[in-house]
Amino acid sequence: MVEMLFLEIAAVGGMGNVLAFFEEQDASALNLRTVSVRSYKLVNALDDVFAGYIPVVFDELHYSLLRISVHSTMLEFKLRQMPIDAHTADESDIENAEPVMKIEFLETLPEPAKFQEPKRKIELVEYLFGDLEGNLPTVISVSDIEEAYEDYIITLLRVQGKLNATTLSLGEKILEAKNFGTLKSKLSKLNVLKELDKDSLIEGLEVLAPELVTAKLLQKLNLITANILEIWYLYIELVKTSPKDMVSILCDEYTRMLNETFSYFIFHRDIDTSVKRVFTNSAGENKERAKELRKSNYFDVLRALPIQDQVIFGKIEDIPLVFEDLYTNKSVAVKPESNQAKHTQTLFVLVHGLQGSSYDMRFIRNHLFFFYPNAFFLCSSANEKKTEGDIVVMGVNLAEEIRSFIKANGLRNLGKISFIGHSLGGVIIRAALPHLEEYKGQMHTLLTLSSPHVGYLIQTSSLVNAGMWVLKAWQKSKCLEQLLCADNKDLTKCFVYRLAKAKVRELCRIGNGVVSECTPDKFLSGLLCAICVCENRALRPLLCKFRVICVVQHRKGKVFGEMVNLLNEKLANAKVYRIDIGFNIAKKNMNNLIGREAHILFLGNETLLKLIAYRYSHVFK
Repeated sequence: MVEMLFLEIAAVGGMGNVLAFFEEQDASALNLRTVSVRSYKLVNALDDVFAGYIPVVFDELHYSLLRISVHSTMLEFKLRQMPIDAHTADESDIENAEPVMKIEFLETLPEPAKFQEPKRKIELVEYLFGDLEGNLPTVISVSDIEEAYEDYIITLLRVQGKLNATTLSLGEKILEAKNFGTLKSKLSKLNVLKELDKDSLIEGLEVLAPELVTAKLLQKLNLITANILEIWYLYIELVKTSPKDMVSILCDEYTRMLNETFSYFIFHRDIDTSVKRVFTNSAGENKERAKELRKSNYFDVLRALPIQDQVIFGKIEDIPLVFEDLYTNKSVAVKPESNQAKHTQTLFVLVHGLQGSSYDMRFIRNHLFFFYPNAFFLCSSANEKKTEGDIVVMGVNLAEEIRSFIKANGLRNLGKISFIGHSLGGVIIRAALPHLEEYKGQMHTLLTLSSPHVGYLIQTSSLVNAGMWVLKAWQKSKCLEQLLCADNKDLTKCFVYRLAKAKVRELCRIGNGVVSECTPDKFLSGLLCAICVCENRALRPLLCKFRVICVVQHRKGKVFGEMVNLLNEKLANAKVYRIDIGFNIAKKNMNNLIGREAHILFLGNETLLKLIAYRYSHVFK
């Protein structure tokens, strides 16, 4: 358990008094209050050598990045007798107690249990070679000696070997050549493997008496323990010598293992957009596949991390499944970036959705901050309480906010600008791009989460469609009117179509695109995120898929297809990820029925946000 504690500093007379309390008095007198808790499980921490790392990001209310590393090793074996429950044992039991006492559970106890030490101490030789009553044989067999050798000496030798290798590996990475040579020399002198073979336990013994074998066993164990302890001190000195390097090494290993773990939940396809293919919407297929995977034993082989986050991996069945399609034009050569040497600053712009606020995007920012601690983050607030208005105006507001932020923070060496938008926020970002002409060379990555890039022209959910029209009429929402393509009788003059048709060079310059949606999200079907799902620029394959809709609503289908083609032309040479998320939503309520539950889970599901931050961190580099 890792707790974040809160203290009103003014109440104790300032920070100086707080430090004095910790140095001289009991810290409990400060009346610290727990405001956030994270739970972690150490996996196999008692076995051999353990070195684990975990970045603790508490929650969106109490953001703090705490880097914790845990180190442990087995040093020796100790024989300890269990204390005896006085309520469940009489004097004779205490007198003749066994090393491990079985506790009888009584229905009622007359008073709180009292424990006392057994009067008779059990010797190691009795524990190793005696019977249940402690009687020792005159002579023990070779097989008994071999069993003791395997259980104790081989176990400690394995620990010593692993600790020795771990210390060498760490020293090679963080020490200079001269110091590493000294360390290597010290470790080589502690190698006692050749002196501790099985025969050494019986060498020189005329009779295999249990007491004599036990004495030799203890001698060997003490020798190995002394070596392990000396290596352990060398290891601790390395940690103290360069703690930052140590954390960096463990962090890299943690990132590798976490990505390896997340890969069990990601199902990838590569799609070459230069090859003409029939467009297929795989949302339905992914939904069924997710159900089958959750019912199967697919995740039984999942290997636990050394330090397991109970929030992320507490319930495997609740982890979202990701179906990932990567669209690349393999016929286009990738151009190297030319501004990397000159420009070093990076800006992330995060934009909330309809009726949202800048606070909605903080959780995403927190996870990205782990990878980019030197980057600048703008959680847009320019359109808070204004999202019912004109999207064109919201785009202008966002552009002005970005421009002001860059000026206020003195970003003169700005190398990259990346955008992250949820729902309506993705459309607002696109509306802002024409007003950011001066930053066209810095445009890098666009990540949108459930954004209606082609509006609600064709809606597959009649319930959601009816709700949108009611909201538009009731609240007189200009934004919903534009998304429903009801702002002009001529569909080719409506806002969404004009936005798709606009010659936005900034969008064309974006090198990476990540567009995410989820199957249970009825607010946005696979059609509405078509900015990334159209596999070629031809209208014919799209109409083959939606021919029924196009026959009934030929005019809408044609306009819809044109918008898809226009958007895909702008991203023809970009690398685009389309990810379909499969949430495991068990509860039944109205939000789940209309799909809103899945729509907002993009912002509140910590597991998904962490998966996205780790899996797609490279697209922001």
